[in-house]
Amino acid sequence: MRAILILLASTLLLGLITGEVTTQARVDFNTLVRGVIERGTGARARSLGRAVFGKTGTTNDEKDAWFIGYTTDIVCGVYVGFDQPRTLGPKEQGATAALPIFIDFMKEALKQAPAQNPATPAGIVMARVRESDGALAEASENALSMPFK
Repeated sequence: MRAILILLASTLLLGLITGEVTTQARVDFNTLVRGVIERGTGARARSLGRAVFGKTGTTNDEKDAWFIGYTTDIVCGVYVGFDQPRTLGPKEQGATAALPIFIDFMKEALKQAPAQNPATPAGIVMARVRESDGALAEASENALSMPFK
C-alpha cells in the first residue's frame, strides 16, 4: 500500500503543480487515506463522528511521529518530536503520539461545522468489493467501498 500511496500522492502533487489534478486521482487518494481511518492506524479518528481522511507516520527508532488529516472543512497536521533528535519512547507512533492531538484539536475546530461526506464526483461509481480478491461483493459479505470510473 505504501507504494500506491506514494504514487497517488506524487500524481496529486504533479497535478497541483500543473493545475491538472484528475477527479480519479483525488477520489483514489481519498479512498486510500479513508481506509487508514476505517481499518488502520488512524481508527481512533472515527470518534469524531464524521468523514475523516488521514495518514499516520513514524520514523525509524520512534524519533518522530505525525498524523496528517482532513475533513471536507479543515486540514490539520500534527508533528511530535524533539529539536535534538531522540526517541519518543518505546512503541510511540503516529497513532499513539500525534493522532490524539489531532482528535482533540478537530473536536473543537469542527464544533461549528456541519458533518459532511464528500460528494462522489460525476462519472465515478462506488462499488462494494471483497478485500480478499477485489471482486464485487454480495450484500451479506464484509466489503470495501471502492471508486470506479
